[in-house]
Amino acid sequence: MVDGDLPTSSSADQKTAAAGGTETSSNPDLNTHEDNSNSSQTKFGEDNEDRSSSDFQLKLLSDCESKTDDRESDCRVSESDVNTVKINVNVLSKEKARPESYSCDECGKTMNRQANLDKHMRVHTGQKPFGCGVCGKRFSNKSNLKPHMKIHMGQKEFSCNVCEQKFVKKINLNTHMRTHTGEKPFSCEVCEEKFTRKTNLDAHMTSHTGRKQFGCDACGQKFAQKKHLDTHVRIHTGEKPFSCDVCGQKFTRNGTLSAHMKIHT
Repeated sequence: MVDGDLPTSSSADQKTAAAGGTETSSNPDLNTHEDNSNSSQTKFGEDNEDRSSSDFQLKLLSDCESKTDDRESDCRVSESDVNTVKINVNVLSKEKARPESYSCDECGKTMNRQANLDKHMRVHTGQKPFGCGVCGKRFSNKSNLKPHMKIHMGQKEFSCNVCEQKFVKKINLNTHMRTHTGEKPFSCEVCEEKFTRKTNLDAHMTSHTGRKQFGCDACGQKFAQKKHLDTHVRIHTGEKPFSCDVCGQKFTRNGTLSAHMKIHT
């Protein structure tokens, strides 16, 4: 047969079609596409068991959203699967953004910073690393040392609007204001007596418990309140801090001075 008589590819295809037969395409690009498609389906099936893992979900969402319209058929993931992945990714992002918490082993209180936990632990250990350079008094927090130093410098920036008495700390001013307003926020659970200061309530509670925790070093006598001990100690020291403005006589107790002043009036 002469070269010119050889049948062309198109004529061969026509003969095959006419005979009703099926012939595998000789186009290598088509075969590669089909192989890749089958391979993609197989790999997706193998990885199906790990679809709940965060790494897989993040990669899957990234791959699917980056597909263009002309290759949309290559991403064989339903819309519900994509929505599920997005929800899980949002949850993972929130968990990652959640701040760490630091818990106290003593009382269980939690802090959001290690520095705050270290500061809190001084409550349990009694550590007071900050000392006053003037009087030597020590504090657990630097924030307490700063207002203390104002005492030595004579700074009293918080003033009462009623009597103009001044205070170093605002908390002391707030406590003082109760003397004008009559507010008594601290109440005894036994007899319901009310007090302006927590320290006064604590001292009052000893009257119910009978506990006398303040003892005199000189004679051993015990007192329920420290102010009573301080007054008693003056008997041993001879201190008389209360003086009459008229005659100059001095007394160990303010109550004794008040009684004395009636002589002059």
